[in-house]
Amino acid sequence: MSNINLSSIILRISASLDTQEILNTVVDVALEGLSADRVVLYCIEAQALSWDSNSVRVAAEAIAPTIPSSLEEEALFLPSFADVMPLVQSPFATSSESSSEELCRVLTLSDVASTLAQEWSRYGVQTTIVAPLICDRFWGGAVVVQSCDRDRQWTESDRHILQQIVLQTQTMLGHAATHWHTQQLNTSLVKEVRKNTEQINIAIEFELTLKRITDSVRDSLNEDEILQTVVRELTELLSLGGCNAALYDLQQGTSTVCYEYTNFIPTLRGRVAQMSDFPEIYEQLKQGHHFQFCSLIPNPQRGRVALLACPIFVDSERDHELSHQVLGDLWLVHHKDHVFENFEVRLVQQVANQCAIAIRQARLYQAVQNQVQELERLNCLKDEFLNTVSHELRTPISNVKMAIHMLKHATDEARQKRYLGILETESQREADLINDLLDLQKLESANLPIHVQIMDLHDWLPKVIEPFDTRFASRNQQFEMSCSQQLSSLSTDFDVLQRILAELINNACKYTATEQAIELKAVPLEQGHEDDGPSSEVSGDGVVFKVRNQVEIPQSELPNLFNKFYRVPHADLWNQGGTGLGLALVQKLAQQIGGSIEVESAQGWTTFSIAVPQQGDSSDEASDS
Repeated sequence: MSNINLSSIILRISASLDTQEILNTVVDVALEGLSADRVVLYCIEAQALSWDSNSVRVAAEAIAPTIPSSLEEEALFLPSFADVMPLVQSPFATSSESSSEELCRVLTLSDVASTLAQEWSRYGVQTTIVAPLICDRFWGGAVVVQSCDRDRQWTESDRHILQQIVLQTQTMLGHAATHWHTQQLNTSLVKEVRKNTEQINIAIEFELTLKRITDSVRDSLNEDEILQTVVRELTELLSLGGCNAALYDLQQGTSTVCYEYTNFIPTLRGRVAQMSDFPEIYEQLKQGHHFQFCSLIPNPQRGRVALLACPIFVDSERDHELSHQVLGDLWLVHHKDHVFENFEVRLVQQVANQCAIAIRQARLYQAVQNQVQELERLNCLKDEFLNTVSHELRTPISNVKMAIHMLKHATDEARQKRYLGILETESQREADLINDLLDLQKLESANLPIHVQIMDLHDWLPKVIEPFDTRFASRNQQFEMSCSQQLSSLSTDFDVLQRILAELINNACKYTATEQAIELKAVPLEQGHEDDGPSSEVSGDGVVFKVRNQVEIPQSELPNLFNKFYRVPHADLWNQGGTGLGLALVQKLAQQIGGSIEVESAQGWTTFSIAVPQQGDSSDEASDS
């Protein structure tokens, strides 16, 4: 045996932390240091717990030049460790406390099982020294050093060298295993760090997106802008096929897709869904629950897709109980194989919450704006009303003052009569204006009692028209009155009705040119509905009075006719003036007796239709009869 330096052996074995390099070095060192012909290192697969031939492999081999290699050919007689290990020290012996005599054992072919002897004889093995290789308290393998050219006697020194080689190998294999585990842990840690970093980056991106969406919806008080921003941001961030927002009408039981942003799916914007057709979906959404699913039956437009539905709701407290006020929902559409992760669901929920807050603020803001606009409109009407009233009150007073001044200086009787006539006319105009204002105020502030009478219309209508006969004649206006033979008597407040008809006929005279026609017609209420005139809100028994005159009012002026102090421009052919309160008062008086008034103007005629229902008995009827 050649001399060998154990320190150099240890250094060579310790030079690497790679397991296979260590094993290769071990067999080379053992072959050289022990001047052997063949050194084989058997090992068991790490995952195996039984020492059978199915788990054994030759991990490393060093051979003399004349010895065939077991690595280069298929081992037909691969031994079982059950044949080898009973010949050596117990596997649970602590190698550091065992002597080389105890640890290493010398064998001949007659000492081993026939299968092992048959396999070793193929290489011409004469004597063998075997040392167990212990790793992690179980048999990791064995180092087999063999002499093939002679019957060698293994000395205590040989055993000691082999023992040191095995012990150093076990130490380095432990270090290699520790190094390998450390590398695995490092690799796992790097993967975990990379995974956590990716999740953190995603979370940061989602937080930034949520902040951007939140800032966008909070900066806007426009509901359309808020929801359109949300569906666009979610689609782009989550790489969706599309996202839409629907608004609910809980009274009608409908859900309408009002806002949508799509990438690769057909649009559904404007689609109205009846909630009763999909109770399994909308019952959950109305309770504030989100859910995701993939439809089993492909959608006709979109095919099979993955869907996430999330309600847009605000919490409200009623009768000390917390409830959800659902405003609408968000639908996210993705490829059919996609599963929405928890962080995606949380993001959508938070966005939906921000949407609900923003929508409620936008609607409150819009309601306030509407109230402000209404207050501004009422303020303008008030100013216009005060200006008009002031003007209308001031004009007669000015004329009265002028007439009084002229009357003081009038010397002849004719001038005195003229100025007295002006005084009388303007005083009456002032009184009429004040009376109209007072009557309007009474009618608007409360429902005044009516005094019901029963009269025959054929006898009553001529009395209403009689005061206007002279006026018709002086202006050469053609007047025609007709009362349906189907009508007999009417039960209503005839004082109010007479005032209505007088005001309408007075207006007709004022705005009808010479030789043009004025008509008054009375027909049953049902027949009045069948005429060409506008339909009335009044139904049942009653009478429709139609006052027509031969003049056409522009359609743009019709909605303003019943406004206070409104007069159609350039329509007063006889320059009689007026307060502009007549039609407003007529409308209120018609409502006072349970009726309604409508107007239409076409083909050179303007028609006012007053629907008057039959009134029931009144306590005033006995006193009036």
